[in-house]
Amino acid sequence: MRRNWSSVEKASMVAEYLVLPHGTKLAWLAERGVTASMMSEWRRAYLFGDLDRALVPRDTSTMNVSDAARVRQLELALQAEHTARLAEGEQLQAELERMRQVNDALGKAIGLLHDRAVRQEPEAES
Repeated sequence: MRRNWSSVEKASMVAEYLVLPHGTKLAWLAERGVTASMMSEWRRAYLFGDLDRALVPRDTSTMNVSDAARVRQLELALQAEHTARLAEGEQLQAELERMRQVNDALGKAIGLLHDRAVRQEPEAES
């Protein structure tokens, strides 16, 4: 009897399957009534992001599972770089705000010095 699993159940089983120790996977599949070919199909769909959309697995003749893992590593690296650039942008924004405050303070100091100099000038005799 073949059971119909939801895409959420399939994704959960694939995620659990991927972290199983070597040598325990076939027994794990048998306990759940899943064939190795079904798991292979689900795993490919999971890695390509097609499992939740119930799409037929893509043609992987030019991209195998290790290639998909490499793509995932690159995605994670890009995400880390994006996060780092966002942090750098926030740091630069904070530095810009400090510079604006310094500029404002210097402008006020120059204004005070100018006012003081004007008050100290000898009054011209008329």
